[in-house]
Amino acid sequence: MKIPFILALLGIVLLSPVQADVDNAFRLANIFSDHMVLQADQPLRIWGWDTPETTVTVTFADKSTQAKAAQDGRWVAMLSPTDTGGPYTLSVQGSGSTTLEDVWIGQVWIAAGQSNMAMRAQYCDEAEQIAADSKELPLLRITSIPQGYADEPQTDIEKRARWRLASEGTGGFSAVGVSFANDLQAGLGQPVGIIQVAVGGSKIESWVPRDVLAGNPTTADWIGRYDKKLKEYEAAKAKGKTEMREPGRNKYAAFLYNKMAAPLQDLSASGIIWYQGESNSGDSDDYIPLFREWISQWREMTHNPNLPVFIVQLPFYHERQTEPVEKGSWGYFRYVQAKVTEAVPHSNYVVTLDTGNAEDVHPRQKQVIGQRLAALALETVYGKDLPGQHPEAVSLKAIGQNRYSIGFENLYGGLKTFDNEAPRGLAVQDTDGEWHWAQGLSIDKGTLTFQPPTGGLKAVRYNWANNPVGNLANAAGHPVGPFEITLETAGQD
Repeated sequence: MKIPFILALLGIVLLSPVQADVDNAFRLANIFSDHMVLQADQPLRIWGWDTPETTVTVTFADKSTQAKAAQDGRWVAMLSPTDTGGPYTLSVQGSGSTTLEDVWIGQVWIAAGQSNMAMRAQYCDEAEQIAADSKELPLLRITSIPQGYADEPQTDIEKRARWRLASEGTGGFSAVGVSFANDLQAGLGQPVGIIQVAVGGSKIESWVPRDVLAGNPTTADWIGRYDKKLKEYEAAKAKGKTEMREPGRNKYAAFLYNKMAAPLQDLSASGIIWYQGESNSGDSDDYIPLFREWISQWREMTHNPNLPVFIVQLPFYHERQTEPVEKGSWGYFRYVQAKVTEAVPHSNYVVTLDTGNAEDVHPRQKQVIGQRLAALALETVYGKDLPGQHPEAVSLKAIGQNRYSIGFENLYGGLKTFDNEAPRGLAVQDTDGEWHWAQGLSIDKGTLTFQPPTGGLKAVRYNWANNPVGNLANAAGHPVGPFEITLETAGQD
């Protein structure tokens, strides 16, 4: 009689851990929590983990669907597109269950980049106004992905996202991100959720999967470069040498993608705002292929090949321009940022050359940047009748003896200077290849007219410096960014 009792007891002892594993296997992905916003008008993917082969039922907004956990435990339940609204309850039932409250359907945006995107609202010049604006918007919700690095792609973010009502305080959130979201929510009258995915000092390659970089001839050697530095560091450390610093993972392939972006696989979103580039300005020529790979990955993860991305073109920095064309890395990098949007469909950028700080890479004027991003989104994504785009130089032609004009698009009523002074910042290249300041600059019915100082004209450049002097803007106040036009490509009459 004792043996069956002992076996029964052993059975209990042996089965208990197994049962505990089954109970603990069920969980919802950490991005989901109370007070969040889910994307409207797109298929909704809700995901998590459970014991393999377990059927999971998801109920939301009077809709219900089921999914089966795969062999790795991951399940993805898809709900049909839902109109904006709420609040709703999200219920998930598998081997365990969970319920989320105060969930809304609206517009979800990702605020990504490096330190100027991560800069907190409480530290910017317009902190009080940003907080006051957010306080009036209870349907604006914010959350941040915990910062960190990983050697391999992670399946989930480190801890449960804390979705918060922006009306309860935004001082610790991205100043650019919340300024953008404030204006977006006010302009749409819909719930808006914004997810901060930003790390100071990060290079774009740290946000791109390692296998993608390894398969691209332009970037494949970067992985070997990091691996070599890491081996040198580890060898020095093993010998007790402490003077060598560990290679920064925010500057090398994939580490931030692995930890902070990969776990958002299957997230539905409206778009991305991207403030990054300071750390890549020294290798501008590699940026376009890197950006293409970066946005392609996000579009694949969100199942949206047309996911919009809006870039913040870098503001002014370093010493004030004195020569017509200067060899500053930031000056050329802004031009590359503009070229990115020509190479990548469904991308655009805002110009910020009327903001910045000559001595500080972290300027405190952030609200106007977020506002310009919001105006761009409201016009180009949501079809609002707003002046959201920067002026763009589109033509160069002769209009008289040794006098020329440059035509622009996106003027919204006219061309002006943002400081009410005479126009400046245009350089002209003579037929010998030398650069000079253009003379006789004048604004005439939405065009900029000028004359070369020496006679003969080969090309023009505008704002070609780290801290340029140009002051052109459209009627809405959006500055003109750096551009280059040659007579051969201008399509002149």
